[in-house]
Amino acid sequence: MKKLLYLLVLVSLSCDNDINETVCDPTPQFSAEEFVIQIESRLDESPIIGYQFAVNQGGNLYDELSKGLARHEDDSGGPVSINETTRFNTASIAKFVSAILLLNALEDNDISLDWDFTDYLPPSWHDQLDPGHHYTFKELLTHQTAIDFLNPPGVSQSPGSVHTEADLLRALVAPPDPGLLGTYQNGNFNLVRVLIGEIVYNLDEDPSGNYATECTDKYFEYLEQKIIFPLTLTCPSNADEMIAYYNSTPYPYAYQYPFNEDFTDDEGALGWAHSNNPYISSGAAGLMFSALDIAQIAAQFRHNDGGLLISPLGRDNILEFELGLYNSLSGENGRYQCKRGTRGPDTCCSRAIQSVLMFFPNGVEAVIVTNSRHNSLHTVLRDAYDASWINPCI
Repeated sequence: MKKLLYLLVLVSLSCDNDINETVCDPTPQFSAEEFVIQIESRLDESPIIGYQFAVNQGGNLYDELSKGLARHEDDSGGPVSINETTRFNTASIAKFVSAILLLNALEDNDISLDWDFTDYLPPSWHDQLDPGHHYTFKELLTHQTAIDFLNPPGVSQSPGSVHTEADLLRALVAPPDPGLLGTYQNGNFNLVRVLIGEIVYNLDEDPSGNYATECTDKYFEYLEQKIIFPLTLTCPSNADEMIAYYNSTPYPYAYQYPFNEDFTDDEGALGWAHSNNPYISSGAAGLMFSALDIAQIAAQFRHNDGGLLISPLGRDNILEFELGLYNSLSGENGRYQCKRGTRGPDTCCSRAIQSVLMFFPNGVEAVIVTNSRHNSLHTVLRDAYDASWINPCI
């Protein structure tokens, strides 16, 4: 009898162990560590002279890396290494920043995204506009206007590269061109500066002038108020600081991709020694950021529900309607919302500063900035992210 009881106890314990044994769930899980490895390896496999990247997870910086040269040793003032505080002209990523600023201006003044933005242009413009121009703020921020900001034939500048208020007004005086609906034009985001000047500061700029006026200065003032100061960023945050940065700092030159250290242009230069005048910069003033700056903006924009940079409603509108996020694409795990930027010369050699910001569905953001022209940075991030889902059972 005692032996029988002993056997029953053993069987019972064996069954309990089988029941309690944990079965591994093979569902792939995202690994931020693997994501960083994937980004670095993909960038290192590419012939790039230098880059920065940063990855956020859950509203916090997860990791960052700076690598390579801002200036090659064969260029004036070189060699100069890239570090985490190196600032680049991040080009059209500034359109995403402009969208944040404009939505703040609308909310602060009880203006709807669905209202006609032409009603908020300077009063001196109103009687000059072609009557066919009526667009919502939402349409402006998604390039859904029929305003002809496109460059004249033979001009190879970035699309719709208008600089002065006179250029902007001239485009609005001309009849609309329905064929331009959905066409990427920098002029749409040049108008953001005019609208902020009018809505927030009640400016009525002289349309014969250019951006060397209160209009751009007030845009920077609003940028400082809404983003730079709340985040205590140390990047150049007004026109004078940006000009001083170019005049006194060994900023990154722009190089071709694939990078070729034996290349020189007709003037004997390896990199493009670009400069930036924010008063005549197309798009959204050519803001100077590092990857860490952009990552910090992205994290607070997306994860701070207290309205530090924008209200939750404003944030949700930007993400839902992809305002200022023109380059979004689909991946294996959903829709990846994205903005790319390129700053390069109009002629010779495909040299450029390039940048990309991407929002992923699971609370992850990533930024890459490089001074070698790499037109597929957004696919680098997409593919690195898709390759970072790991089977936990292996």
